[in-house]
Amino acid sequence: MHIESQKVYIGSSINLALRISDHLGSRNSNLYLQRAFAKYGLDKFTAAPYILEFLEDKSLSIDELLIDLVKLEQKYLRRSPSLMTSII
Repeated sequence: MHIESQKVYIGSSINLALRISDHLGSRNSNLYLQRAFAKYGLDKFTAAPYILEFLEDKSLSIDELLIDLVKLEQKYLRRSPSLMTSII
């Protein structure tokens, strides 16, 4: 979350540690997020509070997993309509 504007990033990943590492150090990650880090500085962002929800079913196909991840994102957006207008 960008502390001053309260804008948030909602994303999903199969490997959370790798995803965070990519966002912080990779130019091939989320370009919009990378530009926000460069413009404002990492000290202007916080990783908390965030809700992490894990999908435990290892038998899901990639397509089924992606559908479930989109459903989770939509669920959190519905819970907090203000997020709809403040997503980075």
